[in-house]
Amino acid sequence: MKNILIASLVLLLLFSCKNSTQNPFQKQADIYIKLISERKDVNSLMDLYSDSIQYDNMVIDEKFTSKDALFTQRKLEWKDSLYQFQAEFPKAISIENISYFNNNIILKGIITPYLYNDKIIPHKKFVTSLYFNSKGKIIKQEDWIDYPLPEILEIYNLQKSLEEGTLLQRQN
Repeated sequence: MKNILIASLVLLLLFSCKNSTQNPFQKQADIYIKLISERKDVNSLMDLYSDSIQYDNMVIDEKFTSKDALFTQRKLEWKDSLYQFQAEFPKAISIENISYFNNNIILKGIITPYLYNDKIIPHKKFVTSLYFNSKGKIIKQEDWIDYPLPEILEIYNLQKSLEEGTLLQRQN
């Protein structure tokens, strides 16, 4: 009986203890989430990235291989005066789940509704996978965003017209 009681107490103690081991990149993920949510400090966001990166927005085929190129794009997006937070959604994203695997962190959440050019843009689900180097810098990012079909078509047409404009400039 005494052995059963001791074994029960040991098991209770083991199950009641919380796992104190923290993923070494959890702090960077928390900072990333805060900065993306606020959409204010693009410079601090870029400090999280390595100079050489692989960025892929898998759905719309947007790719960057340098921090400078990604910085330029994010700076344009974040300073776009047509983008406005909605009062009921003061943050750009809402995180539903975070998974940690060695040097990879996967974020699952929602891009909250916002106003763009006085038009309400509905929420979009997303999954972002961040890969870190040994120095804690993001070296690879994959975004999977559930864009509505009209938005995908709009992005495709814009990309196509930009490519055609670039081709026309090269020909002249």
